[in-house]
Amino acid sequence: MALSPARGVVTPTEGDSLSEQDVLRVREFQRFLHDLPSPRAMLVGDDGQAMEMPAPVVEMLRRVVPLLAEGAALGLAPLYRELTTQQAADFLNISRPSLIKLLAADEIPHGMSAGGHRRIRFVDVLAYKRRRSETRRAAFAEMAAIGEAYGAYDAHADDGLFDVDADANEAHAGSS
Repeated sequence: MALSPARGVVTPTEGDSLSEQDVLRVREFQRFLHDLPSPRAMLVGDDGQAMEMPAPVVEMLRRVVPLLAEGAALGLAPLYRELTTQQAADFLNISRPSLIKLLAADEIPHGMSAGGHRRIRFVDVLAYKRRRSETRRAAFAEMAAIGEAYGAYDAHADDGLFDVDADANEAHAGSS
C-alpha cells in the first residue's frame, strides 16, 4: 500500500495483490471477526506487546475484510477530502467536461481553491453517485414494469417477436 500522509490517502500498488494463500487466511480472519461476540479485539505484536483495538477499528475491519476476502484491492480516502475535477471525474467514470457540466448545473456542490481551481468534496461525489444509481435503478424498474405490462417477458426467441431479420424483410417487401 502506498501511503501519502500529507493527502491522507492509501492507494493499492502492484505488490498489493493477494496470493491464493493470503485470500484463504483473510477468509479465516473474516470468519474470526464475524464470530466475535463484541467489537473488542487485541492486537499483539511480534514482541508480545498487546493493545486493545478501538471498537471503530474493529467495525471498520468487519466491513473491509470481506472485500479483501474476495481478492479486491482497496483504496481509502477520508470522506471530506477535496478532489480535483479530474479525480472526481475518474471516480465517477465520466469525462472531465461532463463533470464540469454537472458542477455548472449545481448537481454536485463544489468550491474553489485559493488558486481558482474547482474542488469537490469526496462525500459530495459519493452522494451524487448514490443519487445517480438510485435514479438508474428506478428507471430500470419502470422499464421492466412496462415490459411486463406489454407481455415482453412472456415472449420467447422462437415465437418470432425477436426475429429482426424477418421484420426487416417484411418491411422491405411491403415498400416495393
